[in-house]
Amino acid sequence: MWNHYRDNFLPTQLIILFVCAAMWLVMHMPALGIVTFFVAMQLGFVAGAAWAARLRRRMLARRERLPLR
Repeated sequence: MWNHYRDNFLPTQLIILFVCAAMWLVMHMPALGIVTFFVAMQLGFVAGAAWAARLRRRMLARRERLPLR
């Protein structure tokens, strides 16, 4: 999970910050809404990295099974 998180950290953070800045500057949303969105995106990023790690473990385990099992 942490490898996936580390590899995608900077691009994802830049996208999240860009969207939050656009929400502030273009849409004139209140700060509480922007902070809520920011926290939700961070939690989603961590949950997505955990999910990807789980899927990778399942795929590797499936490859290592015996063919006649």
